[in-house]
Amino acid sequence: MIASGVAALAGNIALAGAGFDLIGAVTALAAGAIPAMIPEASEPANEYAGLITVIGFLATFAPPRSAGG
Repeated sequence: MIASGVAALAGNIALAGAGFDLIGAVTALAAGAIPAMIPEASEPANEYAGLITVIGFLATFAPPRSAGG
């Protein structure tokens, strides 16, 4: 719990002047990591589940940004 607080403080300081694009990318990456924390032992792609989830969240974030939206 202390490590989470320290990490949150460090992130807040490090991203204090960051733009909306960077904040959005970090948020998308974090949102993709949350479901990856739930182990799915019965799935054959278990070791790649986290990576696949993060790529999926980033893929849904990228098209509107690249289209100038």
